[in-house]
Amino acid sequence: MSEQNINWQPTSMISVFVEMVAEMLESAQAQLANLKRAQEKPHVLDNEIIERLLTSYGEQNTLIPIYLEQCQRWQEESLNDKQTEWVADIENNLTSLQLITQEILRIAEFCSDKTINKALGKSDIEAGLELFK
Repeated sequence: MSEQNINWQPTSMISVFVEMVAEMLESAQAQLANLKRAQEKPHVLDNEIIERLLTSYGEQNTLIPIYLEQCQRWQEESLNDKQTEWVADIENNLTSLQLITQEILRIAEFCSDKTINKALGKSDIEAGLELFK
């Protein structure tokens, strides 16, 4: 994303970002917990779910550095104590979100060739041979 396409936000938007990033983090934590359970049995996932995960969390992963830069820009302004605290919270949550998002992408990628669609597309011989691996 080029610098000219980014709409940098005024300090009046800090409180909105606090809530938005907290909700993103909460959602990602729940998604990661679900994926960790599915990782043991990836055949419960289908190609569409994996594709949605890779697309949405891939996009999120590219936006996190932009959000972090937004925080840096806010820090260069005159912030009151509450705004300074909020920006620190946003940065901490974004750092956690980045790690969780990368883990979600890693697990989704791992599961991508083990979905129900892939299992059903195998011949009986291929499926049988996998039992002996």
